[in-house]
Amino acid sequence: MHRAVYALVLWCLWGMTAYAGPISATYTCERSVKIPTVFAQDKDAGSIVVMILEGALIQLAITPAASGARYADTTDQSGYVWWTKAEAATLSWFDAQTGQETFVYRQCRKSDDEVPG
Repeated sequence: MHRAVYALVLWCLWGMTAYAGPISATYTCERSVKIPTVFAQDKDAGSIVVMILEGALIQLAITPAASGARYADTTDQSGYVWWTKAEAATLSWFDAQTGQETFVYRQCRKSDDEVPG
């Protein structure tokens, strides 16, 4: 299954203007939820992460962060926020109306079963 997910993400990245050296990883979060991710560079958007979450393909762009890397929707609308630092990550939902972030998964760690790449 991971090969199929990775192929789907690469196919989506193919349509981007340019990307360099995608890096793939699977994160295992609380409740044993696995989130396959691919990190890449886009000529226009900069660093991005593409992930499969609850059957949906999510693409987020890097945004300013004091520590680690923060990826979010850059349209200032409600959407997911993916924070990474070293081997850890968190996923939250940003509500544009209230300006609040609510955690979806707090304890995500890179898994040993990396997405093939």
